[in-house]
Amino acid sequence: MRIVSFVLILIFINPLSFVIGNADAETNNYYNFGFYDSEPVTSQDIFTVSGYLNSELNQTFISWSISNFGSILSSNSFEFYGTEKINSLYNYDWEIEINPINLGICTCLITISTGINEILTISKPIFIMDGTILNDSKTKPAISILSPVDELIYTNELLISGFAWNYDSTIPNVSWSINSVFLLEGQITCQMDFIELSNISTRLIDDGSEVHHNSFNIDVDISSLDDGWYSLYVWSHDSIESNLINSELKCVSIKIDNDSPIVVINYPGISDYNYTQESIIPEISLLENSPRLSFDGSVSNDPFWGRNGLSFVWTLVEIIPNIHNDDYIVEVIEIISGNDKKVFSLTTDKSGLFRLTLSVSDLSGNIDSKDIHILITNLNPIAKLKINGQDVMDGDDIILSNFNELILDATNSSDTANDMESLNCIWKVNNIPYYEDCYRKFIWPESVTNDKFILTLEVSDNDGLISHISIAVLSDEANNNGYYMILLLIISIIFVSYAFYKRFNVLENNIPKW
Repeated sequence: MRIVSFVLILIFINPLSFVIGNADAETNNYYNFGFYDSEPVTSQDIFTVSGYLNSELNQTFISWSISNFGSILSSNSFEFYGTEKINSLYNYDWEIEINPINLGICTCLITISTGINEILTISKPIFIMDGTILNDSKTKPAISILSPVDELIYTNELLISGFAWNYDSTIPNVSWSINSVFLLEGQITCQMDFIELSNISTRLIDDGSEVHHNSFNIDVDISSLDDGWYSLYVWSHDSIESNLINSELKCVSIKIDNDSPIVVINYPGISDYNYTQESIIPEISLLENSPRLSFDGSVSNDPFWGRNGLSFVWTLVEIIPNIHNDDYIVEVIEIISGNDKKVFSLTTDKSGLFRLTLSVSDLSGNIDSKDIHILITNLNPIAKLKINGQDVMDGDDIILSNFNELILDATNSSDTANDMESLNCIWKVNNIPYYEDCYRKFIWPESVTNDKFILTLEVSDNDGLISHISIAVLSDEANNNGYYMILLLIISIIFVSYAFYKRFNVLENNIPKW
C-alpha cells in the first residue's frame, strides 16, 4: 500500500468551518480543531483532506483512520512541533493526501483525532469511485450520528440527529428503528443485522425523515415505551422513494426511563398511612416531647432501574389555621436533599400540625411524592405553689392578717423542655388579674373588704394552655371571731350546767329526812 503523504503548514488561520464531532470544545490544551472543508469528498483520483489545530502545546499529535462500515482500511499519525505562538496559542495546519488506489471503491469515513488527556474527534465521509456509471450508482449513502449518545438515559422524547450524504450531492432519506432489548447476563444490545431489522414486527419505524443540507433532526415521542434497554438503529436511503437499507447501519444503545419512582416511607409501628393527596387528617398523632421520630425512605425505587441514581428531598412544613377564614397558612420548617438523604429525623418538642413530604426523583427527572401529616399535641403545664415555703394544694385554706405578707412561689411549675422558658404566671383575686410573675410578695388586697377571698394561680405556656391552683384566703380577724364564739359557747354551756347543778343540790337539801 502506498504511503499517504502529509503536508504540514505552520501559518495562522482562524476559519469557521463546519465539523462533525466535538471539534470546537474547549478541553485540556486544545481549541478550534476542525476541517477546512466539511463537505464529503467524491473522487477517483488522489485528493487531500486538510484542517487546523490551535493548541497551548508546542508539541502534539494527530491520528487518522479511514473505515468502511466499521472496518479500518488505513490509518496513521503524525506529530507537530510549534515554533511561534499567536494569541497565546500555537497554530497548526494539517493536510493529508489520500490515494484511492489503496482503498478501493467504497463509501468510507475519515476520522481525525487529537488530544492527550481528552480526545477530540472529527469525521466526514469520502466516496471512492471508479468513474463507471454502473459501479458509481451502487455507491451507498454515508451517515453519521451525533445524538443520542450511547448508553445514556432518556425520557418522553428522543432527539435523533446527524448527517447523511450521497456521492452525487443529492440528499438521501433517513430511517430509524427503536427495538426493545431483553438483556440476559453477558448480553449486549445492537446485535441485529439488516435482515432481522427489516422483518422485526415490534419496532417503531419512521421512513421518510427529511434531511436538510445533509443534516437531520428527528424528534421521537418515546413516552409510550416501557422502561428498559433499547437499540436505536439509523440508516439512510439513496433516494426518497427507496426504502432500501443501503447505508451503513448505525446503532446506539439507549436507556428509556418514563416511569416515575415509587415513594415508600417506613415508620416503625405505622404500616398504612391511609394516604390521600387532599386530606390533612393526621396519619400520626402523639404528644409533645415524645421520642424522636425517624422516617425511612430507602425502600423507594424505580420500577425498572432500581435505586441507583435516586435523589431524595424531604420537606417539613407546619400547617397553621388562618384565623380569618377556613384556609391554612403553610410555613416551611426544614428542607434536606441529596442522594444519601434517605432518612428524616423529626423532633417532637414543638406542637402543631405538620406535613412531611418525601419527593424522589430519578436520573431522568421523573418525580414521585408522598405526604405524611403529623399532629403533635401540646402538654398542659403543671402548676405548683408554695406559700411561705410550704406546699399548697388546690382547694386549701390559708390565714392572712391585714398586717402580714405572704411569699408566693410558683417557680417549681413545669412543662416540656421547649416550653419551660415561656411559662407565665398570673395571680387572680376573685378571678380578677392582680399580679404577674411566678415569684412575689403578697398582702391583703385593699379591694377586698370581706374577710375571705379566692386566690388563683394560672400558669400558661406559649401555646396558650393553662393549669391553675385556687385557694381560699381568710382574714385572721374572722378566725379570731370564730374562736371567741366557740369560747362563749363553752362558757355558756358551763354556766348552764352549773345552774342546773346548784338547783338540784338546793332541792335535795330541802327534802325532809325521816
